[in-house]
Amino acid sequence: MRCFSLYLLVSLVPVCIPAPFADHFEGPHPAPGAVSAAFHAMENGDSSLTARLHFNVMPNEGDSRKEPVRIACVGNSITHGGMGRDAWPQQLGSMLGEEFDVRNFGVGGCTLLKKGDFPYWNEPALSGATGFDPHIVIILLGTNDSKPRNWIHGDAFFDDYMDLVGLFRRGDRNPVIFTAYPPPVFRMLAGINHTIIRDEMIPVIDSVRTAAATRLIDFFNPMLGESRFFPDGVHPSAEGYALMARIAAGAVLEVMPGTAKEKENH
Repeated sequence: MRCFSLYLLVSLVPVCIPAPFADHFEGPHPAPGAVSAAFHAMENGDSSLTARLHFNVMPNEGDSRKEPVRIACVGNSITHGGMGRDAWPQQLGSMLGEEFDVRNFGVGGCTLLKKGDFPYWNEPALSGATGFDPHIVIILLGTNDSKPRNWIHGDAFFDDYMDLVGLFRRGDRNPVIFTAYPPPVFRMLAGINHTIIRDEMIPVIDSVRTAAATRLIDFFNPMLGESRFFPDGVHPSAEGYALMARIAAGAVLEVMPGTAKEKENH
């Protein structure tokens, strides 16, 4: 039995379910029993994301029509990782197994800031991520924003982050969204600044999480003592990516109880 350490600040998000459900539900129809399971959960005081996920991706046990849980990983070169099997989204997919479809939408050098030197907003990867219609979104951006030439626009970081979250919630979509702390920086590279990430950016990410009712994946604090996993001081090695994947897997399984992988790890 393999256990993942969880570095997750758990927050409960109220769920609003229109009635009657059948008249308002759009998109893939829930599997038989999913509706009653969700309402049963909420009637028993469960207002968590788990109740909402019953509507989308949690059919009755043994139902072969269950669709994989789609996870979009949005980020910069730390997420892109050369798109090889060592990148943390690829390792996350391997860890979670066939019940999950994990896609890597990372683009090297990108900023979250719209006025940054290489905005993620202008990349085809963004339309690819939203078009994937994910059930879960992991946003890991900010490392390149910490460069002085980008952070001069830091006052817009909150609004730009909120806009990105809103893009994934457009229309009737309501995925589980994780806003992630960037990993620590052990050596300045191309102006990437550890102090800005720690003292200025992470508090803004916390404000986004509160305002937008997102969940947290903390890639910063658990990796503070792991400089050996960052050969150039910024980008993780295969072992560093494996640690990131384990942290992300723990967070995902926290909101996906009932999956085979979650049962295996308990």
